Amino acid sequence: MAALHLRGSHVLSMVTKAAIKLRLFDVLAAAGPDTELTAGEITGKLHLKRSNEKGASMLDLMLGFLAAHSILTCTSAAAGGDRRKTYGLTATGRLMANDEDAMSMAPILLLTFHEDMIAARRCLKEAVREGVNPFRKAHGDESLYEYLEKNPELEKLFNQAMENQSNLVMNNITKKYKEGFMEIKELLVDVGGGTGATLSTIVSNFAHIKGINFDLPRVISQAPFIPGVEHIGGDMFDMIPSGGTILLKWILHNWNDEQYLAILKNCPRALPAFRKSDRRGIHTSRSF
Repeated sequence: MAALHLRGSHVLSMVTKAAIKLRLFDVLAAAGPDTELTAGEITGKLHLKRSNEKGASMLDLMLGFLAAHSILTCTSAAAGGDRRKTYGLTATGRLMANDEDAMSMAPILLLTFHEDMIAARRCLKEAVREGVNPFRKAHGDESLYEYLEKNPELEKLFNQAMENQSNLVMNNITKKYKEGFMEIKELLVDVGGGTGATLSTIVSNFAHIKGINFDLPRVISQAPFIPGVEHIGGDMFDMIPSGGTILLKWILHNWNDEQYLAILKNCPRALPAFRKSDRRGIHTSRSF
């Protein structure tokens, strides 16, 4: 049975992607907590073409599919001689709706299901047989970040996905790790911090912390003003801005061993204790 499930496993991804792009989850969220709508009511809010007579019936199939996977709720009740089905959001479905706090899974999933990202996964066989990087294989030997630089719309989606993912994760970390953040007395440097979502969450919860958001200049150019945070553009392989604490979140896994070590060796050089002692030897381990 598990093998049969594999046959259609991609369908859930594609239906979810379509629902996000149709703003289906946003429509249900706007209806209010615990409110359920029919497929016809939802269709009326999606601004479909008037000539599209099959839109509601097709949408009803998608809604039922999402309900079967616990992304939506579904209530069926007698209405005259027919059954009236209404749909609402589960806890999972609510995460698919865009919100003002940028704590949505929508951009994360749109990035995951983007054709350019899927193209890299199609090269997993070559990654094994040829020892190549699947993303480079799919995109003319360009790295992800080189490719993003040439594709601004994808880069915008990437930054949105990273912002929302950071907000979702850091919202929990700041609650669970209060003592650790209270111990930070000097500047906190977020290396590869994107547009600053992580530091924004931290400084909003811990007023005594001041931070430096460090990333590539083109990324920093898109960063918003954040009280208590200074945005600095640069290359982490060359240097890292000075600070008392350095944060590396979802960074090291992107690079090979040589690059991984180069980043780590630049970290202690940015710390006051290292500069005072002028140490030359640095020991690194993947276990920490």
